Amino acid sequence: MNERMIGKRIQKYREAAGLSQEQLAEIIGVSTNFISCIERGARQPSLDNFIKILNALKISSDLILADVLENPQKEQTSTYLGRIEELPPKDRQRILAVLETMLSEC
Repeated sequence: MNERMIGKRIQKYREAAGLSQEQLAEIIGVSTNFISCIERGARQPSLDNFIKILNALKISSDLILADVLENPQKEQTSTYLGRIEELPPKDRQRILAVLETMLSEC
């Protein structure tokens, strides 16, 4: 497993969420140093802390674990789902209708 890439992805999504290391550490109940070590790939979080990080950043695990998953398309699917969720309801409904039509034809 590539701890450095996992840490970089956590950092990327933390920054995208507008959180500092201090804020993320406070949310999940760990030290800022611990978050720094994770982001540098020097430490691996426990499963419990990993889940807390994912929940705090509002992301799915496949976004962080893309290089170790057997099905890397899940990352792309999660990215699309995240983008769809950010759309206004009317646009979201249109995209989901198109997907439903395409899937029913497969």
